[in-house]
Amino acid sequence: MYQKYHWSRSIAMNDILTSRFQNYPNKNFIFYKNEIIQYKDFYYFVRNAEKNLTNIRYEYVGIKIQDKLKLLIAISALNRLGKIPVIYPNLPNLEDYINQTQVPITVEDKDITCNNKKCAYKKIDINLDNTQLVLFTSGTTNIPKPCELTYRNFCESSNAWNKAIHFNENNIYLNHMPLNHVSGLCIFFRSLHLNFSMLLDDFNTNQYFEKLKKYSVTHVSMVPSMLNQIIQKYKSCKELKILKALIIGGSSISKQLKDKMIKNDLPAYMSYGMTETTSGIAGYWICKSNAYESHNNVNIYVKNNLAHIKSKTIMKKYMNEKQSNNYFKTNDIIKIKKDNSFNILGRADDVIISGGENISLEYVKKHIEKIDGVDFCKLKKVESSTWGQVLHASIKCSKNITEHSIRIKLNERLANYMIPKKIIII
Repeated sequence: MYQKYHWSRSIAMNDILTSRFQNYPNKNFIFYKNEIIQYKDFYYFVRNAEKNLTNIRYEYVGIKIQDKLKLLIAISALNRLGKIPVIYPNLPNLEDYINQTQVPITVEDKDITCNNKKCAYKKIDINLDNTQLVLFTSGTTNIPKPCELTYRNFCESSNAWNKAIHFNENNIYLNHMPLNHVSGLCIFFRSLHLNFSMLLDDFNTNQYFEKLKKYSVTHVSMVPSMLNQIIQKYKSCKELKILKALIIGGSSISKQLKDKMIKNDLPAYMSYGMTETTSGIAGYWICKSNAYESHNNVNIYVKNNLAHIKSKTIMKKYMNEKQSNNYFKTNDIIKIKKDNSFNILGRADDVIISGGENISLEYVKKHIEKIDGVDFCKLKKVESSTWGQVLHASIKCSKNITEHSIRIKLNERLANYMIPKKIIII
């Protein structure tokens, strides 16, 4: 399918996109909506978008783009202009995100066109320690937090993943993770840094295995709830054995699901990481181990029962806060074994992980109690074989309010994954 290209296992970040364009212009880079996008196409998309965005004067530029290809073009074009994209999700509580950054939305879908008209190439200089973009993570208390991630963060993350998984130039990575999350964006940067191809898609169980075969997919990332949906649809997951790696992250996994993966001998790699660490910084092959091992150049240790991390993949800082200096204290309770592998025992805060999404109980409680007629709300986290954990809510009302009316109000205020799976009026 491909010509043979020189491929390096080590990244020297210096305008990598222009380098790919010059050296491998005709290599297939992205498959998207039945289109094949080669490096030269993507480069021209970015260069033409760069010209259209050149009048933006702000350093931090708010972007909210639903089309996945346009989002990647916008990020790349703004970076080439020396700008820092602040990537907003398409959620009902978007105002909370904007209030955190005070950065208005400037670039949307209508502002980006996929124009691959030829133009002169242009090299740019990159300072690896500059912020490349801002992504949001759920706060440990009640507010989504904006993380400033640098060029070095993404570069180090790609290198560390390469040491763990051993990618090659012929790999094709199915990326159906959200691109406003670190999980989806890091797959894009890995493909660019490590010179393999990416199938860009939305998650859909219809014809899932046929799609894997059609595009000769070798790698997929997903959260446990996605794998559960695949199993429910096909009553099996053995077809995933054709992959070189099925990377599972984002939330805890049930014993039932883990046993199914082991029984079917799936090439499943359990990943541990977060937005603040530029995606996964530890993992293990499920058929070989049951404890996480730190990725290359990542130091994870325990202090007061909590995981502390030292790594060049650690974010520069939370926006408008002090710099991290490559250090991050988590709220994950871990136990380190004699061989330095570790297990995650739980969390020390009010955050649960449901379907790969962090959810703060305090944040959800605050929005429920804002509903007219609600006196108070009590939330309970419940283990789920499908989602990892879910929320159940007991709500006391001063008016005659139904569960249905509460759900309608919450759909206007919260992302769907934050709404309790079960609501009881007491």
